[in-house]
Amino acid sequence: MRVRSKIVAGMIAGLAIALVCGVSSAEAAKGVKKKSEKGEHKTQGVVIDVNHEKNIFIVKPHHDHKKKGITVPSITATPKKKGKKVEEVKEFDVSSGTVFLKVNGKKHEPSSFKAVSKGDHVVVEAKGRAAERVAIHHHKGKKGKKK
Repeated sequence: MRVRSKIVAGMIAGLAIALVCGVSSAEAAKGVKKKSEKGEHKTQGVVIDVNHEKNIFIVKPHHDHKKKGITVPSITATPKKKGKKVEEVKEFDVSSGTVFLKVNGKKHEPSSFKAVSKGDHVVVEAKGRAAERVAIHHHKGKKGKKK
């Protein structure tokens, strides 16, 4: 009898502790805002056009099926050809507060807007069109193919 009552008392105490911890973490989570609630978004993709004079660049997003960006074929405003599809792209403005990083593996080095060029893979954290943080990823080139 004594062993059973100790086991039951231990189980009840364990459940009580689990319930108390669960409630406190839920209350703490209510006060923390997620990035999506603040209006910040991450866009991952390839730079398709850069204009260093106007401080803007255009990114073609990877795997962005849910959200729709703006459709802009090019900054240079080349005429559209019939039958050519307009790709879904996002345009970002660069300000003096925008932070640029070069990412090579695990190394993160400070960089500038001048380092952004057409064809670069980037991750952009932005509020609306204003880019706040841009990570430029450098991929290793393909080595000789084995036959």
